Amino acid sequence: PLPEPGDVVAPWYLGAMKEHFDNIVRGIGGAYQEKDAPFHSQEAVLAKHLEAARQEFDDAQVVYKKACDYFEEHNPDLVPDTQPKRTLVYWTVSFGLFVLEFPMNFAAFQIFGDSANLLTAITTLMVAGILIGSAHFMGIEWRRGQFTNRQSLSVFVSTLTMPVLAILGVAALRALHFSQQTDQDVAKIPVYLLFTAFTVFNLGIYLIAALLSRWAHPVGAEQVIIARSRSRATRKNLAKIKVA
Repeated sequence: PLPEPGDVVAPWYLGAMKEHFDNIVRGIGGAYQEKDAPFHSQEAVLAKHLEAARQEFDDAQVVYKKACDYFEEHNPDLVPDTQPKRTLVYWTVSFGLFVLEFPMNFAAFQIFGDSANLLTAITTLMVAGILIGSAHFMGIEWRRGQFTNRQSLSVFVSTLTMPVLAILGVAALRALHFSQQTDQDVAKIPVYLLFTAFTVFNLGIYLIAALLSRWAHPVGAEQVIIARSRSRATRKNLAKIKVA
């Protein structure tokens, strides 16, 4: 029944309808508090993370720009963006030279009557490590050019002296070992030939590695690579926050 204008007391069903609608509103409010309200706090946290990520990305871009400017100042004929490829080529070829030491020296030792045993492998590993490691640091110091401090000069001299002494020492020991062989075919081979062959081969590997290191490490290259890596990392972090 519809209420009349003169009714003093409202019909009972109006109170029931009001209570029903109040329950609906309370249910909507409870669902909002349970499901939707946490998203506001998460959105606020995400906005802060996004702002921090943008700031970090902008800082990384500034650092990368400064690194590129420093690189171009000292290497006007090179492009900073090509440095990562240059570094990849360097490490690939250097690893190839390191591996090349084993079959070449093993073959040389076998030709001169050695059985190429574990001692030979350890010796070859030591020589290869000293050669490639020393050539790496020597090439870096060589590229810098002017030795303005004692530390730079000492590194250059040390990395130049160590492999030469190691090569000559191993060559001398190997020559002495083969000079004491009783095999007639081995005895016919001059000892100096082994000494010269071993020395020339390994010094050649060292020179190639040093020149390669000098080529791959222009002044400012390390700063460019580090700044580039940081810039890429901050860009990825920023993209993840935007996707989220």
